[in-house]
Amino acid sequence: MVCGGDYDVAWSGQTSNPECNHSATLHSVDNNPLVLQPLGGGQVFGGRGSGQTTLQDVPAGNYFVVATSTCRWTITLTPRS
Repeated sequence: MVCGGDYDVAWSGQTSNPECNHSATLHSVDNNPLVLQPLGGGQVFGGRGSGQTTLQDVPAGNYFVVATSTCRWTITLTPRS
């Protein structure tokens, strides 16, 4: 269960290849309301890459992440105070 509000999102990707691609989105389990928010991504060059974004007004509820990646990756969501 995620509390409603704003969240800072930090992502990182690592690869032993010259480059890789990464993208992720946040989806509501309940689909009420349907929530689909990007969590960041892009191309990672030189072995490592990272980025940050902010999610605003996320409704309280249950969520899952859909990620497409050719990298090893992590995503961290931190509630904003």
